[in-house]
This record gives sequence, structure tokens and C-alpha cells, in this order.
Amino acid sequence: MSEETFESRVIGSILPLHAIKHFTHQEALELLPLLLRISEKTKKQINNYNAQIAYFKNRSDKANELQEKINEEVQLWSEKVRRLGAIPVQFLKIKVPSEQGFFLWEYPSNSLYLQ
Repeated sequence: MSEETFESRVIGSILPLHAIKHFTHQEALELLPLLLRISEKTKKQINNYNAQIAYFKNRSDKANELQEKINEEVQLWSEKVRRLGAIPVQFLKIKVPSEQGFFLWEYPSNSLYLQ
């Protein structure tokens, strides 16, 4: 399946924030590229903010502002993951519900593990 087709299908099936979907193994595997992309983008942004915090370590007002931005990025990441039907366990670690339990995924892996 082409990437554009998959993304169109996934975007077309964005779920309400607290809806629960049980994924087949194949569906969960097809979700991985999008989870990877979302997580990678957020991780890069957080790394950028952390570097700025280190630079502004003597300015607590600026460091606090950057920390708030980090918290917002993590919250947005969590909401995006939930809208795709997965469950954030901790930052960059996700559970994908299935009939057999959960598939576990952690950035930057390309693999799922049945939990």
C-alpha cells in the first residue's frame, strides 16, 4: 500500500479522543510509520527546547517558558497518539489495543511486541 493511501486512510479514521479501537496486527503495523513520524518530530522539537534551556540556565524566566513549551509538545504528542487509537504509556512509548491485549511500541523501533 502506498504511503499516501495509508495516510489518507488513517486520517480518515481519526478517532474521538477517548474512543477505543482494537487493531489487528496488520493495522498496528500500518500505524507505525505515522507514530514514528509524529514521535520523531516531537522528539526533535523537545531536544531543541532542551538545548535552549541549557543555554538560558541562568535565566529562570526563559527556562520556565521553554519548559512549558516542552510540556505542551508532550501533551500534543499524546493527543495525536490517542486520536490514532493508541495509548501513550510514557513519552515515546505507546500501547496499541488489540483483541489479544496490547501491542507495545517504543520510538524509534520498527517493531511491535505483544504485551
